[in-house]
Amino acid sequence: MSDKTTAERHRLPPQVRVQQILDAAFHVFAEKGFVATRIDDIASAAGLSKGGVYNHFSSKEEIFSSMVRYRVEQRPPIEMPDEATQITVDLICETFVAPVYAVFADDDEIRLLRIIMVEAARSSAHPADRLGAYSQPFVEKLQQVVDRGIEQGNLKASAFSRSVGLIVTPALGYMFNRLVGGETSAAAVAAYRAEHIALLREVLTADKE
Repeated sequence: MSDKTTAERHRLPPQVRVQQILDAAFHVFAEKGFVATRIDDIASAAGLSKGGVYNHFSSKEEIFSSMVRYRVEQRPPIEMPDEATQITVDLICETFVAPVYAVFADDDEIRLLRIIMVEAARSSAHPADRLGAYSQPFVEKLQQVVDRGIEQGNLKASAFSRSVGLIVTPALGYMFNRLVGGETSAAAVAAYRAEHIALLREVLTADKE
C-alpha cells in the first residue's frame, strides 16, 4: 500500500479533527493547567503534529475558548415548554434546577469548572468571561421561561425573576463542595436540593387572591 493511500485513509474531515483536538485539550488542560499546557502537549495527546493543530487553531487561547464552548454544546438540550404550558415553580425546578445538580454531579463538568475558575485566571482572559460562556445559554432560556410565568400570573416578580441567576445560585454551594472535595453523598445532596426547591416556592410563587 502506497504512502499516499495510507495518508488518504487517515485524512479526516476538519470538523472531526477539531473535535479530536478539543477532546485532547480538555484532558491536557485538566492535568497540567492552562499556563503549563503547550500546543505541543495538545498535539501529542491528539495524535497530531504541532502544525496539524495550527491548521485549525491560531493559539492556545483560541483552543481554550473553543473547548469551553464545545463542552457546553455537548450537554443535553433544555426542553423548553411550549406556549400552552403553565409555568410554575415546580416546572422551573424540574426543567432548570434539577439539570444544574446533574451537571455539577458530573466529574468532567467539575474538572472544566476548575480549569475555568482556577487556571484561566492566569491567562489573558478573565475567568468571569469564561463563566459567561459556560452559563449564558442556560440563563437566557431561564429568563424567557420566568418572564412567561409572570405574564401568566403564576410567578411573582421579585429579585429572583429580575436576576434569574439567583434561582440556581443555591446549587453553587453544591458545586463548591464538589470543587473542594466536601460532602456530596446522595442523601446530603437530596436534602440540600429539597431546601433549595422549598426556597424557590416561597420566593417565586405568585400570591393568588
